[in-house]
Amino acid sequence: MLSLLRQRDFGLLWVGGLVSYLGSWAMFTALPVFVYERTGSALASALTFTATVAPMLLSSVAGVFVDRWNRKNTLVMANIAMGVLTCSFLLAGPTRTWLVYVSMFCVSLAGLVVSPAENALLPTLVRRDQLVAANALNALNDNLGRIAGPAVGGLLLAFGGFTDVVILDATTYVVAALLIRFIRTGSGTGSQGRTDLSARPNSPEQRRASPLLCGPDSWRTQWQAGLRYVRASAVVTVVLAIAATALLGDAIFSSLLAPFVAETLSSGAAVLGLLLTIRGIGGVLGGMLASLASRWISPAKMIGWSTLTLGALLMAIVTVPTVPVALVCAAFLGVFVVCWLANQQTLLQTNVANHYLGRTHGILETATAVTLILGSILAGTLANRLGVSTLLCLASGLYATAGITALFYLRKSRTAPTTSSPETRHR
Repeated sequence: MLSLLRQRDFGLLWVGGLVSYLGSWAMFTALPVFVYERTGSALASALTFTATVAPMLLSSVAGVFVDRWNRKNTLVMANIAMGVLTCSFLLAGPTRTWLVYVSMFCVSLAGLVVSPAENALLPTLVRRDQLVAANALNALNDNLGRIAGPAVGGLLLAFGGFTDVVILDATTYVVAALLIRFIRTGSGTGSQGRTDLSARPNSPEQRRASPLLCGPDSWRTQWQAGLRYVRASAVVTVVLAIAATALLGDAIFSSLLAPFVAETLSSGAAVLGLLLTIRGIGGVLGGMLASLASRWISPAKMIGWSTLTLGALLMAIVTVPTVPVALVCAAFLGVFVVCWLANQQTLLQTNVANHYLGRTHGILETATAVTLILGSILAGTLANRLGVSTLLCLASGLYATAGITALFYLRKSRTAPTTSSPETRHR
């Protein structure tokens, strides 16, 4: 992992992501508090999360443009756009709280291309045998942001005001854009040992690889081609199904964690905050474990055993409802969530053709948004009828189902990239 960080291009991408995550988590923490202080409404505060997640439903469409555009430049322009749009929060006066939701929606919409572009660009910056470690380091960014960002956002809001949080968030986007700008994308070969086609989407090689991308066809045609590509790949289809199942369980767990702490553990906000912090620290350790384990365990097996372990840990929290057990399990939850996600990204990157990576990751982001919304709705509507503990057992079962599916259906998955589209193979 240290050798990866010393590689110039990957190091720039990683530091840019870390800076951006820090600002995003600071804003994510401060914004609901700011809205609640203005309105006194818990519903108004909760709607900030909805405004953030709702645009993610369009991620599969955003993936089309990631595959058309230069991926490095896409990341640069998206970060600049998010920085500019973040400044619009400053216009939300006492009588214009509605502008907060509009601004949050627009920032999230501009950021739709970030995750697909980053995950599609990554295999062109490192060797294939370094992908698990690279993805683990990227997951580490999020967890470092989880640990530091909320503290920074809370302190700035308390001592400087919401304006300071906005300035910090906007600045981190601009800094990230500047760092990514200096990546030398087209100077070498990607993880598949071929020229980086993502840096030159209108090259003859790219047109031969995927005529749909550079022809007169509409984005809808290209979007449908991406859906067909995913359906034609058994490995990718199974990975997406596993991700949706596990993420549904995670959404239910995240939605009910606060009620579980209050009702079952008879604790307050301090314990809840400690659980989230410890989970973030576990995620940092998980990044190192995922990199180390990649020497001996395949991504498919790591996905299976990680999600199975997540189910067992969640069941332990429910069946032994004490604060010490919850804290220990929270640390291991963070570890195995990162092991699962890092290997999931690696399996996609090594089984999807370069010119379909953006659309594939866009489809994954859309599935994530659907499961987050569905999980929160199920948790909110069924908690009073079935009980919080019962629903958490259901979430544990969803994790376990994802793990069993991975171990059974992905055991023969390849780790070599697909080099042709379904249309080409049919010809």
